[in-house]
Amino acid sequence: MANRVVWFDIPVEDLRRASEFYSKVLDISVQEAHGVAVLEHSGNDVAGCLFKSDEEKPSDHGSLLYFNVRDAWIQPSTPWNNAVGGF
Repeated sequence: MANRVVWFDIPVEDLRRASEFYSKVLDISVQEAHGVAVLEHSGNDVAGCLFKSDEEKPSDHGSLLYFNVRDAWIQPSTPWNNAVGGF
């Protein structure tokens, strides 16, 4: 397993402003499409996006991280997750 974290979502208030900010700070391209802005990645890089939502706010909920799990899918991993104290 190359990376434990495989995807992240960062809630933002202003998608264009956040895209410009992350592009400059991380020195990467950020591509806006379909209401999200995907941060540049390739190969086995950890990837993620910026998104604007009425429900998710930067200061209230923070970022969402998605982890690699056994069998690469949550459904087959559910019994194992429950056994180790997860959801």
